[in-house]
Amino acid sequence: MATAVDKSRVIELSGGYMLMELEPPDGFIDKSIASLNIRNRFGVEVILVRKPENSKGVSSARASAFPGPDYVIRRGDRLLVMGTEQAIQRVKKG
Repeated sequence: MATAVDKSRVIELSGGYMLMELEPPDGFIDKSIASLNIRNRFGVEVILVRKPENSKGVSSARASAFPGPDYVIRRGDRLLVMGTEQAIQRVKKG
């Protein structure tokens, strides 16, 4: 059961896994998923990247499902990641 994460953005799955949407840490900005080695380094999968709202606050409704290793994370992106609570906490710390 998740205790140390924001419950409003968590979907608990079976086997101790969860989905969580989060803002990428500063160290992720302008780097590719491959260069960050997210899967091996943190033990999570990036399921989706949601692009930010435009300057008028309107959601762009753009998202990349199952982004490839060459996807470069940009400031304002929101990552939907899947992993254990501990793994997701490691990602949040960068």
